[in-house]
Amino acid sequence: MSLPVWEASGNRAVARASAEAVAVELVKVRVMGHPEAVAEVTQQLRDVLHVAEESQDYPRRRDLGVRRYLTVVLSADERHPRTRDDGVRTR
Repeated sequence: MSLPVWEASGNRAVARASAEAVAVELVKVRVMGHPEAVAEVTQQLRDVLHVAEESQDYPRRRDLGVRRYLTVVLSADERHPRTRDDGVRTR
């Protein structure tokens, strides 16, 4: 499996893998809370989405806990998730 080459323009990018181009959206996410909860949510996001970048934990300014910044690559398939007959989203 080869990694795509990204051509970025603002928050949009085009991945060029092999001969086929796929449009994607780059989404910036901030996760805040207790350090263990932030780590758990980050892992759950990694399980269902492509997390391209992840910052270190920073202390929150006004509350206890930490904040972490993620860059998620959202492809066309992930923008329109499939649903089963009972309405539950599937991947």
